[in-house]
Amino acid sequence: MSSVRWPSKSPNIVVCDYPQNPVVTQASHTIATMTTIAAIEQAATYLTNLDGRAEVNVAQVFFTGLPTYSGDALSGYGVRNDLFIDITPVVGRKIAAMDCFESQGYGGVFARKLIESNNGEFGRTAGVNFAEAYTRFRSETHSTFPVTAQAKASDQLVRHVGYSQINLRAEYPIQRV
Repeated sequence: MSSVRWPSKSPNIVVCDYPQNPVVTQASHTIATMTTIAAIEQAATYLTNLDGRAEVNVAQVFFTGLPTYSGDALSGYGVRNDLFIDITPVVGRKIAAMDCFESQGYGGVFARKLIESNNGEFGRTAGVNFAEAYTRFRSETHSTFPVTAQAKASDQLVRHVGYSQINLRAEYPIQRV
């Protein structure tokens, strides 16, 4: 019997692609996400006192890639990303990382176009220059209504002025070798 080494610490979060259509069995990203969710659920059933394995309790699963740009719960009938991460301070690092994936066609002009369009539109929705959007898998419980400091400081009527100032292609030109 082979011994299985279990991680000493379980992750607090897991990030997966949004399963666009769980019944399409040819979609590799959807298959990976559904397998991950099944594994998380299975790992949560272990109990130290019954089977000798510590349970793995992942606090939250975040899905990325839900192609909806609605910033409120009424548009799109509630289907929306409910968490945005401002990537403006690190957008240069994301471009540099994408430039490393030339074999998949992610580098150069495509990296800049993708960030301008996709992360730019998520940024517009979030009120920043560039954002990544996520959908939480599980509901969350808070002791009070959660309102971020950024939401309190944001003026919905004029926030577009602040996030329209970056020229991504001039700021991060393609490096030719």
